Amino acid sequence: MKLGQKQEYFAKSLSRLLDHAINDLGYGVRLRELMRSKEQAEIYAREGKGVKNSVHRHCLAIDLYLTKDGELQWDGTPYRQLGVFWEGLSSPELEHCWGGDFKRRDVYHYSIKHNGVM
Repeated sequence: MKLGQKQEYFAKSLSRLLDHAINDLGYGVRLRELMRSKEQAEIYAREGKGVKNSVHRHCLAIDLYLTKDGELQWDGTPYRQLGVFWEGLSSPELEHCWGGDFKRRDVYHYSIKHNGVM
Protein backbone atom coordinates (compact mmCIF):
# COMPACT_ATOMS: atom_id res chain seq x y z
CA MET A 1 0.00 0.00 0.00
CA LYS A 2 1.37 3.44 -0.95
CA LEU A 3 1.94 6.11 1.70
CA GLY A 4 -0.98 8.27 0.51
CA GLN A 5 -3.32 5.30 0.74
CA LYS A 6 -2.08 4.56 4.26
CA GLN A 7 -2.67 8.20 5.23
CA GLU A 8 -6.25 8.01 3.95
CA TYR A 9 -6.79 4.74 5.80
CA PHE A 10 -5.32 6.29 8.96
CA ALA A 11 -7.69 9.27 8.67
CA LYS A 12 -10.68 6.95 8.27
CA SER A 13 -9.60 4.87 11.27
CA LEU A 14 -8.95 8.02 13.30
CA SER A 15 -12.47 9.28 12.61
CA ARG A 16 -13.83 6.00 14.02
CA LEU A 17 -11.60 6.31 17.09
CA LEU A 18 -12.69 9.91 17.73
CA ASP A 19 -16.35 8.99 17.32
CA HIS A 20 -15.90 6.17 19.83
CA ALA A 21 -14.11 8.40 22.35
CA ILE A 22 -16.59 11.28 22.06
CA ASN A 23 -19.95 9.65 21.40
CA ASP A 24 -19.61 6.21 22.98
CA LEU A 25 -17.32 6.95 25.94
CA GLY A 26 -18.23 10.61 26.54
CA TYR A 27 -14.74 12.13 26.49
CA GLY A 28 -13.57 15.40 25.03
CA VAL A 29 -10.53 14.96 22.81
CA ARG A 30 -7.58 17.25 22.19
CA LEU A 31 -5.46 16.46 19.14
CA ARG A 32 -1.71 16.86 19.17
CA GLU A 33 1.19 16.19 16.85
CA LEU A 34 -0.14 14.51 13.76
CA MET A 35 2.86 15.78 11.77
CA ARG A 36 6.38 15.81 13.20
CA SER A 37 9.28 17.34 11.30
CA LYS A 38 12.48 15.40 10.71
CA GLU A 39 14.29 17.88 12.94
CA GLN A 40 11.83 17.46 15.82
CA ALA A 41 11.97 13.66 15.49
CA GLU A 42 15.76 13.84 15.79
CA ILE A 43 15.49 16.06 18.90
CA TYR A 44 13.03 13.65 20.53
CA ALA A 45 15.28 10.70 19.66
CA ARG A 46 18.30 12.40 21.29
CA GLU A 47 16.20 13.10 24.39
CA GLY A 48 14.94 9.50 24.54
CA LYS A 49 11.34 10.60 23.86
CA GLY A 50 10.92 9.02 20.44
CA VAL A 51 12.61 7.61 17.36
CA LYS A 52 14.17 9.37 14.38
CA ASN A 53 11.99 7.55 11.85
CA SER A 54 8.75 8.19 13.77
CA VAL A 55 5.51 7.46 11.92
CA HIS A 56 4.45 10.98 12.98
CA ARG A 57 6.81 12.14 10.19
CA HIS A 58 4.48 10.45 7.68
CA CYS A 59 1.18 11.60 9.25
CA LEU A 60 0.43 8.04 10.34
CA ALA A 61 0.31 8.74 14.08
CA ILE A 62 -1.38 11.17 16.42
CA ASP A 63 -1.32 11.91 20.12
CA LEU A 64 -4.75 12.28 21.73
CA TYR A 65 -5.45 13.80 25.12
CA LEU A 66 -8.80 13.00 26.71
CA THR A 67 -10.85 15.34 28.87
CA LYS A 68 -13.79 14.83 31.18
CA ASP A 69 -15.72 17.96 32.14
CA GLY A 70 -12.86 20.00 30.66
CA GLU A 71 -10.20 18.33 32.83
CA LEU A 72 -7.35 16.47 31.17
CA GLN A 73 -7.27 12.78 32.02
CA TRP A 74 -3.75 11.66 32.94
CA ASP A 75 -4.66 8.20 34.24
CA GLY A 76 -4.07 5.44 31.69
CA THR A 77 -7.45 3.72 32.16
CA PRO A 78 -9.51 5.68 29.60
CA TYR A 79 -6.64 5.46 27.14
CA ARG A 80 -6.56 1.67 27.50
CA GLN A 81 -10.24 1.57 26.44
CA LEU A 82 -9.35 3.51 23.32
CA GLY A 83 -6.22 1.43 22.73
CA VAL A 84 -8.22 -1.79 22.71
CA PHE A 85 -10.73 -0.26 20.29
CA TRP A 86 -7.93 1.12 18.07
CA GLU A 87 -6.07 -2.17 17.85
CA GLY A 88 -9.36 -3.89 17.04
CA LEU A 89 -9.56 -1.83 13.84
CA SER A 90 -6.46 -3.53 12.40
CA SER A 91 -6.75 -5.04 8.96
CA PRO A 92 -4.64 -7.77 7.35
CA GLU A 93 -2.61 -5.10 5.54
CA LEU A 94 -2.26 -2.56 8.33
CA GLU A 95 -1.54 -3.02 11.99
CA HIS A 96 -2.98 -0.42 14.34
CA CYS A 97 -0.63 0.34 17.23
CA TRP A 98 -1.33 1.90 20.60
CA GLY A 99 1.52 3.45 22.55
CA GLY A 100 0.32 2.01 25.85
CA ASP A 101 1.71 -1.32 24.67
CA PHE A 102 5.15 0.09 23.80
CA LYS A 103 8.29 -0.63 25.83
CA ARG A 104 8.46 3.12 26.54
CA ARG A 105 4.78 3.48 27.42
CA ASP A 106 3.01 6.33 25.61
CA VAL A 107 -0.75 6.02 26.27
CA TYR A 108 -1.54 9.12 24.18
CA HIS A 109 -0.13 7.65 20.93
CA TYR A 110 -2.24 5.99 18.20
CA SER A 111 -0.66 4.95 14.91
CA ILE A 112 -0.47 2.43 12.12
CA LYS A 113 2.70 0.51 11.35
CA HIS A 114 4.79 1.79 8.44
CA ASN A 115 8.05 0.24 7.25
CA GLY A 116 8.34 -1.71 10.49
CA VAL A 117 7.88 1.37 12.71
CA MET A 118 4.95 1.94 15.05
